[in-house]
Amino acid sequence: MSNEITIITPKSLEEARSLSSTISKASLLPDALRGKEADVLMTIMTGAELGLGPMQSIRSIDVIKGKPTLKAEAMVALVRRRRDVCEYLVLRKSDATACTMETKRVGDPVATTLSFTIEDAKAAGLLSNDNWKRFPAAMLRARCGSAICKAVYSDLTLGLYDPEEIEPSRSVEPRDVTPPRASPPTIESTATALPPVDVAREALELAVESAQTLETLTSLVPQMQALKMRGDDPLRLRWGARRYELSKAVAA
Repeated sequence: MSNEITIITPKSLEEARSLSSTISKASLLPDALRGKEADVLMTIMTGAELGLGPMQSIRSIDVIKGKPTLKAEAMVALVRRRRDVCEYLVLRKSDATACTMETKRVGDPVATTLSFTIEDAKAAGLLSNDNWKRFPAAMLRARCGSAICKAVYSDLTLGLYDPEEIEPSRSVEPRDVTPPRASPPTIESTATALPPVDVAREALELAVESAQTLETLTSLVPQMQALKMRGDDPLRLRWGARRYELSKAVAA
């Protein structure tokens, strides 16, 4: 008997409705979804279009004023797992004053570099938000990550709003906030491929993507733990998505 946990994925609208009805009653559900079966269903269906499982969808998608929004880390994770579209997406700089990311889309002649600075946030009137005072570096990363994904991979993010485009003044954790339109980041092209910021992380990302069995994927856990990643880290999210893909392959 296998000890693997079966990932529940609805295969029809009726199964999705039944799952949504059950999940909507859970006390662990976010307040915005608790007791709202239709919103849970909308979240699960939106995530399915993006290739996310039900629980991944609930963690990554917020429904604000009737519109689905995708969290910054989820956008980055969705882009980075599409190796047929994204050659690479790396963090070049991150501190309390600025964040810079670089990406190269397959088929593009040059890479794209995007930055979001504390001055951009100031111009957009964001610095009065408590999260900006407590977590400036994390907030900058979220905005920069979301912005570069929407600018270069709009076909993968499917035109979804980010949370602050709909409700810019809402108070959320840093992982829930993405770049506003009010102060567009500066985008520039470069043909120079810079060395990876973190060689160990880059190697681990490649290992996760190339893993062909659950056993191989599981063997990477100690290396991931050594990096001391947060629960919402894009690489950790990608590991979970890859585990889901391999589990489906085994079941088939």
